Amino acid sequence: LLGYLTQQALGYRPALNPTGTPSLEKPLDPLPSQGPFDLQADRNQGRLLGLAATATEVRLYVLEGNALTSRKVLGDFPQPSRLALDLVGGGVAYGPGFQVLFPKDPGPQQPFKTYTAGLVGQDGYLYLVQGTGLEVYDLVPSPPLLVQSLALGFSPQSLAFIPVE
Repeated sequence: LLGYLTQQALGYRPALNPTGTPSLEKPLDPLPSQGPFDLQADRNQGRLLGLAATATEVRLYVLEGNALTSRKVLGDFPQPSRLALDLVGGGVAYGPGFQVLFPKDPGPQQPFKTYTAGLVGQDGYLYLVQGTGLEVYDLVPSPPLLVQSLALGFSPQSLAFIPVE
């Protein structure tokens, strides 16, 4: 299936016939006025997660089974935001600050920082880029614990975890 997020709906279509009838499509409520910003499949839970924003807040839209839910995330100032997911480590929304979505949600963190890249590693740590700095958070405690802050000397726009054997 091909998952998709528009300003009106979140759903799935057959991958071999993406212009055909949707396998499942749900209208977004409330309708976003900004975005969509990101869409990720949470394979562990069999759900589709999307981020978009209304005029006043960033919303997380979750399509699980036949049900679509949404909730406010990341505080009060909507800006472009992204999702970082790992099957073991959990899920995080980031942009204006960050918020652990699962396994434990302590609410928005660092709301006055703007993160441009993020990754939840298989090691259970959250890696976030702000400008040329990298912040590393341990996701086990709630709220997450900052364990390291490094100057990178460059400004990445995305991160990837590459296992080394």
